[in-house]
Amino acid sequence: MGDGYFDAVLFDLDGTLVDTAPDMVAVLQAMQLANDLEPVEYEYGRSQVSNGAIGLLSIGFPGIEISY
Repeated sequence: MGDGYFDAVLFDLDGTLVDTAPDMVAVLQAMQLANDLEPVEYEYGRSQVSNGAIGLLSIGFPGIEISY
């Protein structure tokens, strides 16, 4: 590895490099509408994005049990 080249570059797209919250919330809201549910408010959904997909699904579909 001493030749100045990298063997790998890894990215964790958790909002540090790319703000994915708008897309994540939009998908949640679309899923809710497709299931005849009132979509969550954007700001509330955005505040839950750091909880991952399970966290978003939990607030978007509170009547179902979701686990890893």
